[in-house]
Amino acid sequence: MNKALSERLKYYIEIFRLVWASLLLVGGGIVSLLLREDRNTVLVALAASGGALMLTMVIILLFLDIRIRKRLRQMEDQKNV
Repeated sequence: MNKALSERLKYYIEIFRLVWASLLLVGGGIVSLLLREDRNTVLVALAASGGALMLTMVIILLFLDIRIRKRLRQMEDQKNV
C-alpha cells in the first residue's frame, strides 16, 4: 500500500511542477503583451484570457498542494502504525 501512495505522490508532484512552470510561462507572455507600445484590442483580449488562465492554474496548484499534503500525511500515518 505504501508503494501505491508513493507513486501517487510522485505523480502529483510532477503535475505540480508542470502547472507551476506553465504558470510562469503564461505570466511572461502576458507581461510581454502588455509591455508592447502598440496596444490594440486583440492584445488586451489575449492578455485578459491569459490572466484568466493564470487564475485557473493557481486554483489547480492549490488543489494539488492539498492532495500532496494529504498523501504525505497518509504515508506518515502508515509509517507510525
